[in-house]
Amino acid sequence: MTITVTALLLCPLTDAANKLEVSKNQPLTTATTAKPASVTVSLPTKTALPAPKSVPPAPKPVAKGKAVAKAQAKPEPVWSQIGTASWYGTAFHGHLTANGEHFDMNQFTAAHLTLPLGTWVKVTNLRNKKFVYVRINDRGPFIENRILDVSYSAAQKLGFSGNGLAKIKIEKMENPTLALSFNPEALF
Repeated sequence: MTITVTALLLCPLTDAANKLEVSKNQPLTTATTAKPASVTVSLPTKTALPAPKSVPPAPKPVAKGKAVAKAQAKPEPVWSQIGTASWYGTAFHGHLTANGEHFDMNQFTAAHLTLPLGTWVKVTNLRNKKFVYVRINDRGPFIENRILDVSYSAAQKLGFSGNGLAKIKIEKMENPTLALSFNPEALF
């Protein structure tokens, strides 16, 4: 905002006085004649702030203490599916998978019909509650009423390598943090 102020400066009406610059260190001299002068002053202005938006109340924790912290630290599944799983092993060991790597029955991998290749899922055996994380690297199973084919190692950890089939739950993990055993020879 700009404000124009008219003030009376007291100085003699001479050419030298008209060119005189007034500074903080120079005192003004008094004279009998006054000359009006316009001075423009810029002052900082306060702009009106918009009215604050209403803030929703913070959600109340369901549990107290450490249980809440643990629940917030787990990665959240973004998709899940329940159905029957089978496993595949020696008959396919070394064969190419859908993503171009060689199948290794000792790695934690799986075949799914529609999930994107490279997706990490948590597979839980609903009978014994054991679970394992596997990476989708192949397509299948191609047998009706089955939703997942896991590697032999994954089936062992899930506890159904002897039975061949298990009722499982698949949960797609959004940002998994996993420690992996990586075999670079499986890629060639």
